[in-house]
Amino acid sequence: MSDRKGSQSLSSACSNFESHRARPNICRNCKKPKNKHGNSILDSPTSGEIAIAKTDIQSEGLPKRTGMLKKAGEFNKSYQTRYFVLNDCRLEYYKESTDKKPAGDIDLKIATDVLVINPTAQMEIKTPSRVWKLMANSHSDACNWVKDIKAHCPNIYDSQAGRSNSISNQAFSDTDSIEMSSRLNRSSNEESDRSKIAASSNRDISAALKNVAVANTFVEENEEARRAQEEAEKRAKEEEEARHAQEEAEKRAQEEAEVRHAQEEAEKRAKEEAEARHAQEEAEKRAQEEAEARHAQEEAEKRAKEEAEARHAQEEAEKRAQEEEE
Repeated sequence: MSDRKGSQSLSSACSNFESHRARPNICRNCKKPKNKHGNSILDSPTSGEIAIAKTDIQSEGLPKRTGMLKKAGEFNKSYQTRYFVLNDCRLEYYKESTDKKPAGDIDLKIATDVLVINPTAQMEIKTPSRVWKLMANSHSDACNWVKDIKAHCPNIYDSQAGRSNSISNQAFSDTDSIEMSSRLNRSSNEESDRSKIAASSNRDISAALKNVAVANTFVEENEEARRAQEEAEKRAKEEEEARHAQEEAEKRAQEEAEVRHAQEEAEKRAKEEAEARHAQEEAEKRAQEEAEARHAQEEAEKRAKEEAEARHAQEEAEKRAQEEEE
């Protein structure tokens, strides 16, 4: 029933252009591009416009989903916690839940796939220019996020289910299918022009991918240079530590040599003092011997004197005795 209502709104003219919240160039009421707004019923939309319009119709009225997820950076692969808001076909993320302005967003209209990496809580949103890596609190939470994303933006291809969620591939009523086929036949020239625009967009995307590849190469080269610098700094630090260890070893060796030299000096002084004591003892011994020799000589001289006096006394006695005999 909602598809028929959407088809009727597409086939009717709208005089007042009202910008769609998710696609500013599409009228919210009649789902026509701004440059085709206000034309008659004969102005037919292309198949791409029909798919986008049907997607916008289905995403309207769906509740927003908000919550905290962890996001891997494009160059810095570490995960950072961000506050995400799913709004129509755009997934906005904020650094804090209280922030008024988003730090960035993911355009789900150009997404080619959204899936959960089983059995983890990791999600991947694939776009032509980047693969967004998100991490939920649990596997079931990640599955619920993917389910809501596909409900808001059914044009995303479901690789895990092996089917496309595109509204353009859903079953329309017979009347709507006939009307859409008629319009597509009448708008072949316009479709060709839009194909050229799409080809130009693809070239722009290819150029953007090349720029991303160049940027990735530049980042890798910077990363290699940073690693080389870190290795050089590490080697310099190790060499500095080796020099410091060598200086410490030389300092300890010098201190040990000084200790040995001081010990040798002390031993030398002790030896000299011992020799001096020995020489002093020898001198004292010789002095004592000389004193003893002098004393013995004096005793001998005394005994000789006494003997001489005794002989002299005896001679005197003999002389007196002889004189008395005479």
